[in-house]
Amino acid sequence: MMRRSMWRLAAKVPAGRVLICLAFGTLAGCASIGPTKLVDTHQGYNDAVQLAESREMLLNIVRLRFGDPIQFLEVTQINSSFSVGATASGSAANVGGAGAAVGSLGGSVSYSDSPTLTFTPRSDQQFARDILLPVHLHDVISFTNRGGAYDSAFFALLTSGINEAPDIPGPNGELYLQRLRALRALIEENHAWITHGKKWVPKSNVPIAVEEITAFDHVWATNNGFQWTDAEAFLGESGRGKAIMVLEYHTPLLVLKDPSDPQTEEYVRLLGLEPGLREYIIRAATDEIALGRSLNFIYVGFRSLKEIMGIVSEYVDVPAELSDTVPQPRYRRTGENKLPFRVRSSEREPRDTAYKVLVHDHWFWIDESDVDSKSVLEALYAILLRQSGASEVGAPTLTLPVGPQSN
Repeated sequence: MMRRSMWRLAAKVPAGRVLICLAFGTLAGCASIGPTKLVDTHQGYNDAVQLAESREMLLNIVRLRFGDPIQFLEVTQINSSFSVGATASGSAANVGGAGAAVGSLGGSVSYSDSPTLTFTPRSDQQFARDILLPVHLHDVISFTNRGGAYDSAFFALLTSGINEAPDIPGPNGELYLQRLRALRALIEENHAWITHGKKWVPKSNVPIAVEEITAFDHVWATNNGFQWTDAEAFLGESGRGKAIMVLEYHTPLLVLKDPSDPQTEEYVRLLGLEPGLREYIIRAATDEIALGRSLNFIYVGFRSLKEIMGIVSEYVDVPAELSDTVPQPRYRRTGENKLPFRVRSSEREPRDTAYKVLVHDHWFWIDESDVDSKSVLEALYAILLRQSGASEVGAPTLTLPVGPQSN
């Protein structure tokens, strides 16, 4: 039971005022507790959930470094019950007698806080599929559209292929690295930047002869937000004299500072694009609208959250005594996707740091001054929330009563 004395008064007062003071004092105390507790506890619970879930992301990254299964718990409900009670006492003497009446007034207001936390394991089939699906294009761009080494390094972490060149061993993998280097160079050397805009993009890249398009085709396209246009602008020579159905789409764009710059043109060719344009549409390789191939588009494949976490786990410092229990690195770590990220380790618990976890009897943590590592952790947590947004509630549910605590 949390108990605080709200007021204590002993004074010489007229007896008729004792009960009035008592009533107003008690009401004032009760009225001040509710709003104050709401403000105080709101931030407290918010901080606790943020810290717990950030540590959980770090915990699962470390688990993957050791080849252990991962597990996420979601805080699905916080019920906090507040109760307020008031007590009062008073006495009066010499009422009606000679001289002044003497009285005393006492009282207190108490409150209790009994929170109940509900955790739901994220272990249902929907969540398992979510973390194995490629991350969304717009989520990737939101972390990488500012330019600079950190952002482009994070973009490289999330990227699994560029313009039909997948990140796999062999010639295709070498072509992927070549295109990834070109894309990073465009951004880091200030030749280009990534922004958003509305562009007409094809529903499919299969053109139709203009004379074959019927009135019904035009009506259907209009009713569904499409329109027919010259296919040559999208397909080059193969689209001459033909039409294609397009949709105005909100999409990321690679915008060139000077399309005629020789170095810029070379990078554009390395990306497998046709030089000379100022803007190139960026599409996800799995996007339904990004079917076929266009020399004006940059088609990008993205990794799943599980694979991304696996790559990040290779930046965990492993103690020498545990080196035999760690699987060999499974992912490519080149200068193109090397992250400014580090998880330190020791047998002793680190002090003055928030993000720390205990795994295999050793502590793993991110240094408080390591801003880049904390930024990567924050980005991964944000992607987790985005990827698991469609998941259904799993079972079992763990409910823990917490409290009451007393002050």
